[in-house]
Amino acid sequence: MTWRFNPPPSWPPPPSGWAPPDGWTPDPSWPPPPPGWQFWVQEPDQAWRQPPGPASTGVPVTSTSPGRGPGGTLLVIILTLVILGLVGAAIATVALVTRRTQDLQLSTESVTANVRVDNECGPIVLRQGPAGTVTTDATVRYTWRTPTVTSRVDGDVVAVRVDCPALGLVTSVKLVVLVPPDGSIEARSSAGSVTAEGLSSALDLRSSAGSITATRLTSTDVVADTSAGAVALSWSDDADPTTIQANSSAGSVKVTIPDVEAVAYDVDANSSAGSVTVNVRTDPASSRTIRATSSAGSVVVTYG
Repeated sequence: MTWRFNPPPSWPPPPSGWAPPDGWTPDPSWPPPPPGWQFWVQEPDQAWRQPPGPASTGVPVTSTSPGRGPGGTLLVIILTLVILGLVGAAIATVALVTRRTQDLQLSTESVTANVRVDNECGPIVLRQGPAGTVTTDATVRYTWRTPTVTSRVDGDVVAVRVDCPALGLVTSVKLVVLVPPDGSIEARSSAGSVTAEGLSSALDLRSSAGSITATRLTSTDVVADTSAGAVALSWSDDADPTTIQANSSAGSVKVTIPDVEAVAYDVDANSSAGSVTVNVRTDPASSRTIRATSSAGSVVVTYG
C-alpha cells in the first residue's frame, strides 16, 4: 500500500501523482476542508510507507492510516479490547437474566453413619439428622448447563457430590446435608464455606475458597482447614473434645472449648502474621491436643 494526497472536493484537483512539498500551504481563498477530512489515502498493490506530510501548512493535511503504522496499530488494539469488553458484558448480562433456580432433595438410606460431601460449586451446611438416613437439600442456580448433584452409598460411606459443568457461567449449588449421629463426616468445598451445626461425629472439614465455622459441637475429634478464610470452632458446654486441628492459610483461627475442671491440653498455637492468644490450661504431656495455626491472621484458643 502507498499513500496518495487526497484534496477536498471543493479544492482545485492537483496533477496526477502530485503531493504537497515541505512548507506548502493551501490558497487562503480555497474553502476550508470538511471536518475530519482524510488528506491521505492508501493505494493498493504497493509497499506501505509513511505519508509525506508537509512541515508546515495552514490546515492539517496529514493523517495516519487507521489500519497500519504505530498509531493505526494502537487504534486496532483499542477497538479489539472494546469489542471484547462489550462481548463479555453481553454474556454476563445474558447469564444474569437467564439464570435459573432449582431446588432438589435427595435421601439415601444406609446402615453406615459415615458421610463424605464434595461440592465444587458452593457452600456446605452440615446439621444433625436421624440415624440411618442422609438427607440433602440442594439449591441450584445455573444459566446454561445444570450442575450434577448425587447421593449414593459408596462402600462404607454415603457420598454426596456436586459436579459443576464446564462453561456453566453463573453456577452455584448450596448444600444442606442432614447427617446421622456418631459417625465420621468429611466435607470439602472448592468454592464456598463449610458450616457444621450441633454435630457429634468426628469431623474433617476443608475449604479451598471460604471460611469454616462449627458451633455447638459435641464431637471429640475435629480437623478444619481452609486456604482462603477464617476458622471458628466451638463446643457445647457438656462436650469433651480430645483432638483439635484448625488451620487457615489466609484468615484468623479461633478455637473455643468448654472449661472442664482439671482438664488440660497440649497446645501448639502459632501465626506467621498475627497475634497468638492461649487462655486455656496447658500441659505438654496431655493426651488431649490442640493445633491452631494461621499464615495470615490471629490465633485464639480460649474457653467459652
